Amino acid sequence: MSAKILDKKKIYHADRCSPLSEAVKKCSVELNALARNGYPGKKMPKDFLKGVCTIGCWNIPKNQDWGLGWHRNEGLEITFLDSGSIHFSTDTSALNLKAGKVTITQPWQRHKLGNPNISANKLFWLILDLQVLKPNDNWKWPSWICLENSEIKSFEKLLSSTKNHVRDSDKNMQNCWRDIEEYIKSYKPQTSSSLLAIKINELIFHTIKTLKKHNTKEFINPSLYTVDLFLAELKSSPELAAKKWNIENMARRCGVNQTSFFNFCKKLTNKTPVNYLNFLRINTSKELIKNGCKITEAALECGFETSQYFSTVFTNLEGFSPREFKNSLLKK
Repeated sequence: MSAKILDKKKIYHADRCSPLSEAVKKCSVELNALARNGYPGKKMPKDFLKGVCTIGCWNIPKNQDWGLGWHRNEGLEITFLDSGSIHFSTDTSALNLKAGKVTITQPWQRHKLGNPNISANKLFWLILDLQVLKPNDNWKWPSWICLENSEIKSFEKLLSSTKNHVRDSDKNMQNCWRDIEEYIKSYKPQTSSSLLAIKINELIFHTIKTLKKHNTKEFINPSLYTVDLFLAELKSSPELAAKKWNIENMARRCGVNQTSFFNFCKKLTNKTPVNYLNFLRINTSKELIKNGCKITEAALECGFETSQYFSTVFTNLEGFSPREFKNSLLKK
C-alpha cells in the first residue's frame, strides 16, 4: 500500500478496495477491470499506460452487505453510474446518485460509496495517478495524455473552484465508457494500449466538457420519471407489489411500451422488472416470516402463486431457502 505525505503531520494511504475484492471472490459482483498497485482486476504490464491505477466497471445484480467506507485514492478518480443507484459522499456533500451521473474526485480527496452498504448498480471508474505528493503540487499528467495544455489547465482550475463534483453524463461519454468495457473484456497482456489510450483521452475531454456546463439543471425524461414513481410506489406498498403484475400490465400502468419499460426499470434499478418485483416481494416475505407468518402464507400474501416458486426465487436471491431462514430465526 503506497503512502503520500500531504503535509508535515499527515500521511495518507491509498485505499485498495478490499471489500470489493472480497465480494468478487464470493462471486456476488461481476468485475471487469484492469489494475495495478494492488487494485482488483486483470494485472497490467509495467509499461502499459503508466499512471493508470485502475480502470473498469463492476456490475452488482442485487444489494450487497458491504460498502467502500471513507477512503482516499492517490489519483484523479472519474466514475460513471450506468444503471441503478449508489450513495456517494465527500466531506462537503452526500448524494444518492441515479443512473447517468458522473463523479470527479481529486487526488487524495476523502470520499465513500455506500450508506453504509452498496445497492444494485453498474459503475464505471478510472483512477489516474498524477503524482501528487502534497496539496500544492502541480499535477503531472502521463505523457500519453495528448489533450492541449490549455484544456488540462482549464480542467484543473474548474475542479479546484467548485465543491460540486457530480455532473450529468452525455451520450458521447456513455459510449466511451462502454467501448472501454468491451476493450477490457477482450484484453490480453500482449494487447496494444493505443485504443485504450485514445478512449481515456476522449473520456477526459468529455469530462472537461461536463464541468464547463454551469447550468446543471436536470431535464428528466417524463416517461422515465413516470416509471420511477411507479417503482417507488411498488417499493412502499407491499399490497401493490403483491398484485398480479407482468411486464405488459406494468408498462401499461406507466403509459409506455414494454421495451421502454424494461429499459427504464433496468436503468433505474439495475434489475429487470421481474427481478425487481421478486426482490421487493422477498424482502416483504422475510418480514412476515420474522413476525411468525408461515412460509406458505407468506408466499401467497406476497403475490407468489405457489410455495415452490417462492422457495426457488427466495433461494436464488438470498442464497438459502425460506425454511433455512426460518430455522435461523428460531436459533436466535
